Amino acid sequence: MNQHMMEIFGSVLVALITALLGPIVLIWVKKKLSKPKDELKIELNEIEKINAEMEEILDYLECDRVWVTQIHNGGHFLHSNKSMQKFSVVYEVDAPGVSPVSKIFTNIPISLYSRFFIEIMRVRFIGICNYDDATVATYGLKTGAEATGAKASYISGLFDFGTGKLMGSIGIDFMEPKHIDDDKIEYFRVKSERLAGYLSNYNKF
Repeated sequence: MNQHMMEIFGSVLVALITALLGPIVLIWVKKKLSKPKDELKIELNEIEKINAEMEEILDYLECDRVWVTQIHNGGHFLHSNKSMQKFSVVYEVDAPGVSPVSKIFTNIPISLYSRFFIEIMRVRFIGICNYDDATVATYGLKTGAEATGAKASYISGLFDFGTGKLMGSIGIDFMEPKHIDDDKIEYFRVKSERLAGYLSNYNKF
C-alpha cells in the first residue's frame, strides 16, 4: 500500500472512530499512530548541550576539571525500608593530563558526604580556595580532594526548576590553590543555572 493510500485509509479510520466511539478514543488512536520519540537522539542532544557548557566553563575559568554529579536511588534499603540515596559523577570534562574522577565517585552514599550536602542545600554554593589551609572550611570534602589531586574546588548545587529539589551539583577543580574573583563566581553561577535547566528538562523525558 503506497503512502497516498495509507493517508486516505488513516483519514477514513479516524473519521469512523470519531463517529462511533467519540473523542476520547480518537485521542488514544492519534497517540498510537504518531511516531514515537527517538529517546536515544534526545539523550545524545542533551549530553552534547551539557558537554558544550562544561567545555566553556573549563576554558573560561582556566580550571583543570569540571564535573557534574547526580543524586539517584542506590538500590539498597535502610532499616526504615527507604531507599538509600547515592550520587555519581555522570558528566566530566578534564584538562590535558588531568585524571578523571568519574570512576572514583560512582554510587557513593550521600551519608558519607552529609556535611557537604547539608551546606549546599543551605547556601547553594561552596568555595574552597585551598584544601590545605586549615582555616578554610572544606565540609568533609578534603579526603575526596586528596584522592583526586584537587587543591581548590568551587561547587554549585543543581536544583530542579519545577520542584526545587536538589538534583546534584556541578564543581570545578584546580590542581593548585586558587582564589577566583566575584565576576568569575557569577559566571559560574549563571552556567550552573543553565545546566540545572537542561537537567530539569531532561529528567522529564
